Amino acid sequence: MVDASLVFDAIVAVSIAAGAFFAVIQLREMAKDRRTGLMLRFADIWLTMEFEEIVSKLIRSNFTTGEEAERDLPQAGLVLVGDYFETMSEYARVGLLDPDYVTSVYPVEWGWEKLKPWIVYARTSTGLNELHSSFEWLAGEAKKKRLASELKGKAT
Repeated sequence: MVDASLVFDAIVAVSIAAGAFFAVIQLREMAKDRRTGLMLRFADIWLTMEFEEIVSKLIRSNFTTGEEAERDLPQAGLVLVGDYFETMSEYARVGLLDPDYVTSVYPVEWGWEKLKPWIVYARTSTGLNELHSSFEWLAGEAKKKRLASELKGKAT
């Protein structure tokens, strides 16, 4: 005859394993939900009138130095766009967002090239050499990916 305590031990072990399995699945879903939530927040910011106005001004601007950037555009707008890309890039850098997805949805490389003179100026004038370093990193990753894709396209 089968010992009842062995049967109960087996049932408990299976229950624990099943619980752990479902907990892992739930955690994965929560991570996807978190990423989706973050991307929706970034979309909400991008679609505000204030953000769209400063991006429109950035598109039309031709500054080549930080001083020119601050003369042509409101400093608060430069900070808004720079911090937007920096925050998104930091999330990508630490794995909260997928870097490839972020750079396929948002013009990170363009944003960096456009704001670079002002960011370099801000780094120099404040002594904060790490200012927008995640933004610079993600733009560099996007550029590497774009150049590799272009090279691959020329090779075929």
